[in-house]
Amino acid sequence: MDSVEAVVTQIQGLSGGSGDISLLHSLLKQADDLLHNESTRLAPFLEQLDPSIHTLGYLYLLCISLQEVERPSYTARSPHAGCSTNADSCSQASVCI
Repeated sequence: MDSVEAVVTQIQGLSGGSGDISLLHSLLKQADDLLHNESTRLAPFLEQLDPSIHTLGYLYLLCISLQEVERPSYTARSPHAGCSTNADSCSQASVCI
């Protein structure tokens, strides 16, 4: 993906009742480098997502944002250290509300 905007559009299109959570998960993993590179500007994009509908994408962006905030003191014991692992292991049943 070329931009954070495109990622957010994919999150919105693939989330909710008719979305394909497996495809969304793959797209988020593919966009991981882009999202980390743009981590300082993710906050406004979170406002475009509804956590109750776009749960997986919202949490993925939030975790990347939090990891970047904590980067100077980041350790394996950080409360956010497992964010990407948790996002990778999300099942559709655990994401649906």
